[in-house]
Amino acid sequence: MSHTSKIIAAWLFDVYSSPKGLTIWLIDEDGNKHVCSADFVPSFFLHLSPSDMKQAEVIAKKCSVPVSTNRTTKRDLYTNNELQVLQVNIHDTMRFKETVWFFEKYFPPFAFFDSDISVAQLYLYHTDLFPLAFGEYHIDENGKLSAFNLLDNREAFEYRIPPLTMLTIRNANDFVPPKYRLFVQLEIIYDNKSYVLEQQTPTEILESLNWHIYHFDPDIILTEYGDASLMPMLTALSKKHNVPLLFNRDKGVGFFTTKESSYFQYGKVVHKDGAFELAGRWHIDVHNSFTVAEAYLDGLYEIARITQIPVQRQARASIGTGLSSIQLSWAYRNNILIPSKKREPEDFKSASTLLLADRGGLIFQPPIGYHEDVAELDFVSMYPTIMVRHNVSPETINCRCCNSNIEVYQDAAESTLRLHPDISQDCAQGDTNSRPERKDVMFSGSRQSREKSTYGLVEKHVSGKSLRNTVPELGYRICTKRKGIVPATLRAVVEKRSYYKKKKQQLKQEGNLLWEVYDNRQSALKWMLVTCFGYLGYKNARFGKIEAHESVNAFSRDAILQAKEIAENRGFKLLHAIIDCMWLKKPGAIENDYIQLCKEIDSKVGIDISLEGIYSWILFPASKMDAQLPTANRYVGYYRNGEVKIRGIETRRKDTPKFIKTMQGAMLEKLSQAQTVAGVAALVPDVLEVAREYIGRLQAGAVNSMELVIRRNISQEASEYTNNSVNAVVARMIEEAGVHLAAGERIEYIIIDQTGKRKPEKAKPLALYAFEDGYDIEKYTELALKAVETLLLPFGYDVERLKEEFDKKYKFCYNKTKEIRKKTGEHNEPVTSTNFHRSQYLLW
Repeated sequence: MSHTSKIIAAWLFDVYSSPKGLTIWLIDEDGNKHVCSADFVPSFFLHLSPSDMKQAEVIAKKCSVPVSTNRTTKRDLYTNNELQVLQVNIHDTMRFKETVWFFEKYFPPFAFFDSDISVAQLYLYHTDLFPLAFGEYHIDENGKLSAFNLLDNREAFEYRIPPLTMLTIRNANDFVPPKYRLFVQLEIIYDNKSYVLEQQTPTEILESLNWHIYHFDPDIILTEYGDASLMPMLTALSKKHNVPLLFNRDKGVGFFTTKESSYFQYGKVVHKDGAFELAGRWHIDVHNSFTVAEAYLDGLYEIARITQIPVQRQARASIGTGLSSIQLSWAYRNNILIPSKKREPEDFKSASTLLLADRGGLIFQPPIGYHEDVAELDFVSMYPTIMVRHNVSPETINCRCCNSNIEVYQDAAESTLRLHPDISQDCAQGDTNSRPERKDVMFSGSRQSREKSTYGLVEKHVSGKSLRNTVPELGYRICTKRKGIVPATLRAVVEKRSYYKKKKQQLKQEGNLLWEVYDNRQSALKWMLVTCFGYLGYKNARFGKIEAHESVNAFSRDAILQAKEIAENRGFKLLHAIIDCMWLKKPGAIENDYIQLCKEIDSKVGIDISLEGIYSWILFPASKMDAQLPTANRYVGYYRNGEVKIRGIETRRKDTPKFIKTMQGAMLEKLSQAQTVAGVAALVPDVLEVAREYIGRLQAGAVNSMELVIRRNISQEASEYTNNSVNAVVARMIEEAGVHLAAGERIEYIIIDQTGKRKPEKAKPLALYAFEDGYDIEKYTELALKAVETLLLPFGYDVERLKEEFDKKYKFCYNKTKEIRKKTGEHNEPVTSTNFHRSQYLLW
C-alpha cells in the first residue's frame, strides 16, 4: 500500500520490533496519531581469539536467523584500548534474542557485548532519538521513516508533552486487590466520567469494554493491578469467549508480556509483577511502577526521556535500570563495548586495606531526648557531586592508563604513605600530613574511633609534575587523563534536578499550580541520584566496581569531618550527623549564622550545603531494642515555621496500622503548640489524655477493624515457612483459599489472637476477614502503647509506666483477655470487638 510522503511535526510516542523492522508511532500537536516503520539492523559483538573468530564466522552461516558478520574495532572502557571484535548483524528485529542464544551455545558469556539490550533501545541509542522527542519526521510514500529533524533535546530543562488522552480501568470495589477476588466488577474512567460495567455475562463485559476503548481511543490505559491481575484475567476471558480485545492500536502485533519475579535486595525479598505492554498504546499499572508511585506521570516522562527507554518499559523498570541505560547510551555513542555481564573483578586488597575500605557513610549518634533550637544542614546531592567533582568512576579508580612509578596505598596499622623506591625520600617528605585524630565516629552503624589517616598526594609535585589525585584514607589512584562514564552521565541529571527544584520553589511562591509538575520531575531524578551511588557497587552492574563505591564513601566521610571541624571552629556543637546531614546547635545563633557557616563549608569542602531549617524542638528517640541506645535514622521535630519533619517513627512507617498512625499524629499535633522543650514537657498531661482517648476506644472494641490492618511482605512462599509466625499463618490461609503468593508479595491482615491459643488463626487475611471476627485488643493496645512510648520516653513514660498510669487513672485492664474468657467460659476465645456485622465484601 503506497502513501503520500509527508513531514509531520510530532512527538515520538512508541517504538517496538515488528515484522516491518521497527514500528514507530507519532502524535502531532492536534493529538492525531501517525504510524510508520523504520529499517534497522541491530548488532552485537564478540571479542574472541583469531581462531575462535573464524569459527564464529562459520557458525553464523548455520544460524536459522538471517545474519551477516564483519570485523571491526571497539574500545574497552577499562583499558581504553582498541579491540578487534566480530560484529554480528541480525536482519530480523523480532529474532535478536534468539540469535544471541544461538551463539551462546558456542562461546562463553564474557565474550558477548551489546547482546542483551532491547532492539528498541539500540535503535534509540543509534539514532539519538528518545521517547517523547519532538521534531519533524519525514515519512516516505512507502510509510517508512526516511529522515527526521529533532527540535528537542533529552537534556532540555523545558519541553512540551503531546496532548495525551487517558482511560483508567480499575476494580470498582477496591476493598482488596483483584487478585483475591473471584469476580471483579470493572470501572472505566475517562473524560471526567465514570462507568461501571454491570453486564451479566463475560461476553457482554468484554464487548462493553471494547466499546469504551473504541469510542475514546485513549493513548494511555491506566490500571490498578493491571499487570498482575486485570489484564491477564481479561485476556483469558477474551480467549475463552472468543471476543478479541481492542487494547492494541496495532492489530498486527500481540501483547508484550513478562513473568513475575522475586529477588533479594538490601536485606529483604522484593517481588516484581510481570509486565503487560501494548502496541501503539501505553499500558501503565500504577501499582507496578515505582516511578509513577513516587513522581506520577510527569516523573515518568522525565525519566523516559533522559534514559531513552520506551515509556511502558521504563514505567516498570527500576531506577537503577534507567541509570544503567544512560551509561549504555553514552558508551554506544563513544564506540565503547557494552558487556552483557559484569566483567571487572574486585582488586586484591590486604587485610588492613579491607578494614579501611569496607566502611559505609559516617554517622555521629545523637543524644536521646528532646532538644531545642537545633539547625539541620544538608549536603545537596552529596554522592553524585563527589562522583562528578572527583571523577569517580569504575574505570578511573586505579585506572590502567595512568601507570607510572608512583605506587600509593594505605597501611591501616601505621597510617603511612609509601612511594615507589624510584621516588626519593626528599620528594616524599611533607606529603604525608595526617589529619588530627577524630573519635566517636560511627561506620556502618557500629561505634569505632577514627584512626589517623593519610590524605596526601592531591597536588604534590615531583620533578615539576603534578601527582595524580588519590582517594582519602584509601590511597586509590584517580585517572587524570579522561573523564569517567559515571561523572559524564550524571552531570545532566544533577543540573536538571537543580533547575527543577528552583523552578518549583519559584512557581509555588507565585501560586502557580505548575510547581507540581517540576516537583514530580525533580523527585524522579532524586531517586536516580540516590541510586547512582549504590549502583557503583552493585554486583550485576555492567559498569560497576566496588573500589569506586568505596571511594565515594571515603570522600563523603572526609567531607562530613571537614564540615564538623569548620562548624566547631565557629562555636557550633554537633548533635547528630548521618552521611550527608548535620544537626548543629549554638546558643544565640540566628538563621544568618547558619547561612554563613554553609557558605564556608561549601567553599572549603567543595559540595553545596544548605540550611534545611531550624527546629523549635526535635526528638531523637531511643532504640526499641535498648532504651539506652540512640538510633540514627528516627526523629521528629517542628521547624520554627511550623512545618513538621518525621523520619522512622510509627506514623511514618508503612507497616503501622492506620489507627496507630492517627493516634500518634494527634499527639504530635498537640505537641506542635510547644516552642521549647519546657513547653513540650508542660504538654505531657494533654498528650497522655489524647492517648487515653484512643486506647480507650481500642479497649472498648469501638475501633473500625479496617483501621487496624497490618501490611507486611512475606519473605518466602507459604509452603516454605517452617514456623507459625503471623506472616506464615496468613500466607498459608491465603494459599489454602486458592491464591498463590510469591516471595516478596504483600499481605494484609488483622490480628485476632496473637497468642494462637484459640486456634492456629492468629490473624485473618483482609480478603477473608469478617467484622464479627473482631480484633486482638491486647495486641493492638501494646502497639499503641509503644507508639506513645516513642514520644514520651524522655519524660520517663515507658510501656510499663504507661500501663500503670492508665490502669490507675482510667481503670484500663491489660489482662482483660483472660478475664473475659473466664466470664464467658470460652477459655480459647480472645478479646474481640463484636459489634460489627459480617462484611459485604467477604470474598470466599
